[in-house]
Amino acid sequence: MKSAVTVSEKALEASYHVAKLIARQKKPHTVGETLIKAACMEIVRLMLGPNEVKEVNKVSLSADTVKRRIHDMSSDILGTLIKKLLSAEKFALQINERTDIKNKAQLIAIVRFVEEDFIKEHYLFCKEVPERTTGEEIFRVTDDFFKICNIQWSNCIALCTYGASAMTGRKKDRFTKMSLYGKYDGPGGKNGESYSRKESDDRNLHTMVMLFSLKEEVGALAEALKVFKDNQINLYHIESRSSKRHEDSYEFLVECDTRAGNINDAMEQIRAKSFYMTVISRDHKDNTEAVPWFPGNIKDLDKFSNHILSYGSELDSDHPGFTDQKYRERRKYFADIAYFHKHGQPIPRVEYTEEEIKTWGTVFKELTKLYPTHACKEHNHIFPLMIENCGYREDNIPQLEDVSNFLLDCTGFTLRPVAGLLSPRDFLAGLAFRVFHSTQYIRHPSKPFYTPEPDVCHELLGHAPLFADPSFAKFSQEIGLASLGAPDEYIEKLSTCYWFTVEFGLCKQNGKMKAYGAGLLSSFGELEYCLSSKPEIREFEPVKTGIQKYPITEYQPVYYLAESFEDAQRKVREFALSIPRPFAVHYNAYTRSVEILDAKPQVEELVKDIQSDMELLMDALRKI
Repeated sequence: MKSAVTVSEKALEASYHVAKLIARQKKPHTVGETLIKAACMEIVRLMLGPNEVKEVNKVSLSADTVKRRIHDMSSDILGTLIKKLLSAEKFALQINERTDIKNKAQLIAIVRFVEEDFIKEHYLFCKEVPERTTGEEIFRVTDDFFKICNIQWSNCIALCTYGASAMTGRKKDRFTKMSLYGKYDGPGGKNGESYSRKESDDRNLHTMVMLFSLKEEVGALAEALKVFKDNQINLYHIESRSSKRHEDSYEFLVECDTRAGNINDAMEQIRAKSFYMTVISRDHKDNTEAVPWFPGNIKDLDKFSNHILSYGSELDSDHPGFTDQKYRERRKYFADIAYFHKHGQPIPRVEYTEEEIKTWGTVFKELTKLYPTHACKEHNHIFPLMIENCGYREDNIPQLEDVSNFLLDCTGFTLRPVAGLLSPRDFLAGLAFRVFHSTQYIRHPSKPFYTPEPDVCHELLGHAPLFADPSFAKFSQEIGLASLGAPDEYIEKLSTCYWFTVEFGLCKQNGKMKAYGAGLLSSFGELEYCLSSKPEIREFEPVKTGIQKYPITEYQPVYYLAESFEDAQRKVREFALSIPRPFAVHYNAYTRSVEILDAKPQVEELVKDIQSDMELLMDALRKI
C-alpha cells in the first residue's frame, strides 16, 4: 500500500521536532511566543533554512492567545458597563482591599447605580496597590481609572468601604472603615481637601450628646424624638440601653448636630419629660448647662486625633525645615499615616532614611551617656528592656508598633500616631484610656539637638520607657481621668501640672534628685542643666504648680520635685476632687471605657468590684 500523500524527509523531521516541542512544554498548544512561534521557526529552519527564520521571528504573537481573548472580552464588558454608568449619571462606589495568592495587595471597586428602576451592582476594576497603602494612593488609583473612563467624581453620591483602610497594606485582614483621601472638587468638597475629611471634622466639632431617662409614659420616646423634629435638629445617632442609675428603667443616648435648629429649646423640652438628663458637648462654651465633651470609650479617640493645633505637615517660618521641600514632603507622609489611623489598626511601619537614622543616632548616643547618672531608676531599669525588645539602637529608629505592643504587655498603655500637637483637653483625654499620642517624624537634620515640637526622639527616648512602669502609668492615667468633663480653667491647670511632671518633672531617689520628665530625658543639654545649681527647685503641689507660667522654647527656670510617683499620683487625685463637675468617672479596663458615676446603683456596682478585689487581696495575704 502506498501513501496517498508524499511527505518530504524535511517535513517529516519537522513534524517530529514540533511534537517534541509540545511534549517538552507541557502547556496548551495555544501558548503563542513559547510554543506556536517556536514551532513555526523550527519548521522554517528545517525546510527553508536559517536565513528565513529571521523573517518568522519578526511576526508578533500574544504570549497567551487565550489570555488575549479573555482580555478582549473583558474590555468589551467594561466598555458596556461604562456606557451604562455614564447614562445612569449618579452612582455609589464601594472600595475593597484584598490580598491575592501572590500576597499582593489588590484594590477592588464595586459600583452600584439605578438601571430601569433596579439597583444594579457591578465589579468595576481591580488594581494592584503598594504594600503600605495610603489613603492618597487609594484615591490616586481610583482617580486615574475615572479619568481614563471619563467618569466624574461629582456623580459619585456615596462611598463605602469594606476592609480598605489606609496604611494597612496587604497584611491587613479585617473589616474596617476608611476615609478616602483625595484632591477633587466633588459635591461639598474644596480643591485640595477631602470632602469626607472636612465633613467628619466639622461633625466631630459640632456634636452634642444628650443622655436622658424618660418618665414612664406610653409613647414617651416617640414624643421625645418629636421634640428634635419640631426643633429642626439633625440626629446622628440614637440608642437605648438599660439604665445604670435606676433599676428596671431605660436611658436614651442621642447624638445631634448643634449647628442648626433650636437646640436650647429642645433641651428644655427633653428635660421636662425626663427624670434624669446629662448634656456633653464640644460646644460647651456656648451652652452653660453642657459638660465639655469627652470620649466615652477608646474608639472615640478617633473623633479628635486629627484636630492638631500646629505643625503636622505644615511648618512655621521659624522651623528649621521650613525651606526644605524634601523635609516638608516627608512630614506630609507622616501626617497622612496619623490622619488615616484608626483604633484597632496596627501602626504602619516606616522605613526611615539614612539621614533620619543618623539624626536619631546623634541624639541617642549623647543621651545614653547621661542616663546612668541623671535619669530616675525606673527609666534606667526599663531602658535596657527597650533595647532588647523594641530595637532601640544608635543605628535604628524603633517602630511605634513594636514599642506600643511592649507597653501594652507591661502596663496596658499603647501608642497612637499623631501628626502634631493636640489641644490639652484632647491630649489628656487620651491618657485616661492609657493611650499616648505619639509623633512618628524626626527633627530636621540641620539641628539634631533642637526641635520646636515633639518628635520621635522625644516620644521614644523621653516618654515611652516610663509608660512601661506601673506607678508612672497609673499617675499619667490619673491626670487624664481628672481632665474628663473638667471646665476649661481646670484643663489649663491640669496641663500645667502635666508639663511640670510628665514633661519636666524631677523626683527624689536615695537622697538625690533624678529626672523623670520626657522633655529632660530627650534633651541632653537640659538634662545636665536641670540637676545643676542654676534652676529653682520647688515641691510639687498641684494647686500651686497648676498656675505657674513656663517658657516653651528655652530651659525651664523652675522645676518641681516629687517625693515619688505614688506621692504625685495621690496629690493629683486630691486635686481632682476640687474640679467642679456633676459626676465622678471610673475607667473600666475590661471594656476600655469611662463610666460616669452620678447615681447610687452605679456606685454600688463599683463597691461590689472593690469588695471582690479586697477578698482576693485578703486571700492572698492569708497564703503568704
